[in-house]
Amino acid sequence: ATVSVLYWGAPTPIPKKKMEKFREMDRNKKRALAYGMTNFSAAVLNNVFITYYVEMALSVSKVTESWFMAAQVVYCIWNSFNDPACGWWADTRALKNSKGGYSRRIPRIKQAGPLWAASFMMCWFPWGVGTESPFLAGIHLIVVLICYDGWLSVTLVNHQALLADMTPDNKERERCNMYGAGCQIAGSAAIFLGHLFWNPSDMTAFRYFAVAAAAVSCVGFHITCSSPYIDESAGHIEQNGVAQDVKGETPSIVTFARQALKHKNLWSFAAMGLLQQFACTFTTNFFSMFLTILVGGYLSPAVQSAVLYASFIFPHLGTMAVTPILRHHSKKTVVMWLFVARLTVAIVGLYAVSGILRTTAMGVMGHDTHGLSENGVAMVKVIMGEHASSATPKLTAIHTVVEPDVHSAGMLGFVLTVTWLLNRILTENVCRLQPLLITDLIDEDCILNKRKHLMSSMIFGSVALITKPAQSLAPMVGYYYISRASGSLDLWLCVLSLTFVVPIVFTVLEILTWSRYGLTGKYLNFVKAALLHEVPSNIV
Repeated sequence: ATVSVLYWGAPTPIPKKKMEKFREMDRNKKRALAYGMTNFSAAVLNNVFITYYVEMALSVSKVTESWFMAAQVVYCIWNSFNDPACGWWADTRALKNSKGGYSRRIPRIKQAGPLWAASFMMCWFPWGVGTESPFLAGIHLIVVLICYDGWLSVTLVNHQALLADMTPDNKERERCNMYGAGCQIAGSAAIFLGHLFWNPSDMTAFRYFAVAAAAVSCVGFHITCSSPYIDESAGHIEQNGVAQDVKGETPSIVTFARQALKHKNLWSFAAMGLLQQFACTFTTNFFSMFLTILVGGYLSPAVQSAVLYASFIFPHLGTMAVTPILRHHSKKTVVMWLFVARLTVAIVGLYAVSGILRTTAMGVMGHDTHGLSENGVAMVKVIMGEHASSATPKLTAIHTVVEPDVHSAGMLGFVLTVTWLLNRILTENVCRLQPLLITDLIDEDCILNKRKHLMSSMIFGSVALITKPAQSLAPMVGYYYISRASGSLDLWLCVLSLTFVVPIVFTVLEILTWSRYGLTGKYLNFVKAALLHEVPSNIV
């Protein structure tokens, strides 16, 4: 049988099987796009929130140090435990969907997405402004963090689990992840607009922008939840050709915890994820602030907005570029390459900045010093709390001549901007690949424990239990060191030091941790084959 298609008036027969293949490809692309629209909404909300909520609390709400630390401690505890709680609830309770069947993911995204958007808006309308009440400002920050992260967790835990439940095929998962990256690029435009509207002394324009951003994000959630191409049937393991009901036998929370403790690859990934989450959150929370402090005097607001926007879109472009490489190299290898590249960028950047400092010191002090080693030690001394002027006179010298020496200032600004931007891009690239790594862990967990359906949300939640505390620790550590700066010189040098110390230390630790991960190569292929019943599961 053939299908005739008119092309310049001439009928061209297309075999029916080929036509069905085209239709299937078209369906897969539409499914990937529908899946990615929640990524779009998440980028609109979360990129703006994580970039400005710290500065909002400190510069607009005037939250005191004690209240800020208290809010971060509460957030750390809540952030760690709500993900596994959401995961357990989603994996063990199905809800009726719009098609008359039962779903674990879509109904929860539909409910939690708009509430997440509402929590996002609440952040920009602090309580007690004008009353100078530390209590109201602190309580507002705590409530915002709890509500925002709570609904974010419900939405994203289920959305990430949906990637595993839609299909066991690696290529289709990679396609969905790549389309999600593309949608996040579009959503990241919000950060460019947000930086243009951001003005701590007058929040009116930014608040209008925040309301519009929340409304746009709700449209993205609706597209995902109403798509006819989203199917969760792959999350139910077939027995004799019959998909098992989600309400079938599920392990108790104690049994699951005992099984998870024996899952070595899960713990290797979680340890790396903790370090990665700290580095990722740190660069995101302080990128805008560090950009202003280090090179704000040499870049116009429009250029700063462009750099900030680039820091959000290039990681997603990197994800799209890396996806074809995953077909020829393992995920573990690609992630290790990204770690090595990040470490190289930090060391080369430190060397370049050291050269500029060395040249400047020679011009001011009239003699040479030891370059990279001395500057590296001095930066660590600043981080450890030593006053900038006593750490080394060469570091102090740069601040003296930056203003009159336009060439040195411009070169320093260029090196710092490129180093900080590349570090953020490479850090975020690893974060963008983590959902694919976790879907492999979900498959392995299913085979190792002979489950009747995937515990997708619970695996995501278990990883979050270990990694999410870093989202609170990163701003606390950054705030602690920045608040100790006694003047503009101390602040400038503290930020300069953090720019290099954090990526170098954490990347080395991540490389050591990631080398122990074993879910790759032939073993991963066996896991996939067992999941599809191509080999007996007891071989794995």
